[in-house]
Amino acid sequence: AVVSTQSTGCVLAVLFIELEEGGEPLLPVPHKIPILKNKRLLSLLGTVFCLGMCHNMIQNFLLWYLEDIDGSHVCMGIVVLTEHLSEIPFFFFGEYAIKLFGHTRIIACACVVYAFRFLSYSIISKPWLIVPFEIGNGVTLAL
Repeated sequence: AVVSTQSTGCVLAVLFIELEEGGEPLLPVPHKIPILKNKRLLSLLGTVFCLGMCHNMIQNFLLWYLEDIDGSHVCMGIVVLTEHLSEIPFFFFGEYAIKLFGHTRIIACACVVYAFRFLSYSIISKPWLIVPFEIGNGVTLAL
């Protein structure tokens, strides 16, 4: 989450820095940006930012959590393998799914799957039971 925030800040800083030649920023001042007036786009950007934070929380803390509940290194490896193998079919069929269901439903599905994954992490106390829930990584990341 910290890396995402820092990356976003760096991009915004670069876009609003004045150029040496013309003295004009790459983008106009923030109050003149039409994107800020579009509520649907702002809600999309906010949702995607939150989904990115959820993904980073899982990537950064899941193995740590597995270690805390006495998960073996083999279990951790299987969890990571399951996460990445579950993405492959969704990358192949993602375009078809988006055409079939639409962007909004896919993003809503990703939000529901993240909520389900976080809820399952809070309930599960045995490390090997986390493995089946990592199939949701394909839905949340690849779509």
